[in-house]
Amino acid sequence: MKTRKKLFKSFIIILVSIILFVTGTLAWTSYSGLVDGGSVIAGNLEYNIYGELIPNDTYLNPHRNLLSEDIIIDNQSSVNTQVRLKIEYTIKNGANYEQKIFRNEEADVIIVEFSTLFSFDPVDNYWYYIDKVSSLSAKSGSMDVISSIYYDGFKVGNDYINAPIEISILLQAKQTDHVTWEDLYNYDFSTGKPTT
Repeated sequence: MKTRKKLFKSFIIILVSIILFVTGTLAWTSYSGLVDGGSVIAGNLEYNIYGELIPNDTYLNPHRNLLSEDIIIDNQSSVNTQVRLKIEYTIKNGANYEQKIFRNEEADVIIVEFSTLFSFDPVDNYWYYIDKVSSLSAKSGSMDVISSIYYDGFKVGNDYINAPIEISILLQAKQTDHVTWEDLYNYDFSTGKPTT
């Protein structure tokens, strides 16, 4: 009789643990703005931008791609141009939240998969197409930039439930040999309960 009670109690504890685990891992809810593309024309620069974030109110688990469509740029500029981007995101540090720049280091809790070669410059915290001096030829056409962005499930977990998590991607371009960078697009994604 005692063995049955012990088995029953063990079964209940395991069942409750499973329910809590499943409930916890489904508790990240997204509140993102859709990015349905856009275009930028500034002087000799002409770019079309495509890509889409996952829909609003989607349950977000670690390792869930925040992009439902890759981020793509279409270069129709009449001159050679350079492209760079910056990725910022929120991390939880105890009870506090901090903005961090994605540098592809061990301390990063997000993973970004680039579709094209981009290299990071630690001086200004931007990712440059190939490197800081490389250019895209005039009217080089379409180029995939990012295929996925997600939080690393081995580094984050249920402690991020209802946390005000945000990720932003700033895309910029400029005419080669000129100093002015033009914003192509600023993608924003956030999770948790929206502020009212």
